[in-house]
Amino acid sequence: MEIEVKANEIILNKEINDLDKFVIEFIEVLNNLKIKYVLIAGYIPILFGRARGTDDVDIFIQPLESLRFNEFFNHLYKKGFWCINTGDSNDALEYLTTNNAIRIAKKNTYAPNMEMRFVKEEIDFEILDDNLKVKINGHELIISPIELQIEFKRMNLRSPKDLEDAMYLEEIFRDKLDKQKNDYYRKRIKNVR
Repeated sequence: MEIEVKANEIILNKEINDLDKFVIEFIEVLNNLKIKYVLIAGYIPILFGRARGTDDVDIFIQPLESLRFNEFFNHLYKKGFWCINTGDSNDALEYLTTNNAIRIAKKNTYAPNMEMRFVKEEIDFEILDDNLKVKINGHELIISPIELQIEFKRMNLRSPKDLEDAMYLEEIFRDKLDKQKNDYYRKRIKNVR
């Protein structure tokens, strides 16, 4: 695996695994409908080669009004996805607007699934715009800043798996991390969630 880091872009040359294929296929639905998103949490270290499993991929999307959400929901079904929580788009939207997540998987499966939430905190909205593009073998994924991932996992989650994720990302991006961004995100997320 080769990683090239530029200003707000990472070029990743690796063999695409089944989880990556699932994520890329889901992201194509969002891109086709021009819905802003950002991938976060456990998938980020996995994307960059950390060997650990996961059943879900966490993603924030911009809030959507009813008609646009229905279009998105219907498009998912046409592309072979289903909502595990409910088959009704209005119910799914209700989950999201009450700060709950919905889970979306390929039809007739439960894993992997996208654990999707609307952005709600100020920092969530911020990372919709201040993010990183990862180009992986001709595909583009939007992820939250590496510095944010490290600090969030270290300060807010703190499970052994999350601390190992943080250490892994620090090692992979050791010479590429922005200390000012680290300090900024450490202060920003101190009391988030």
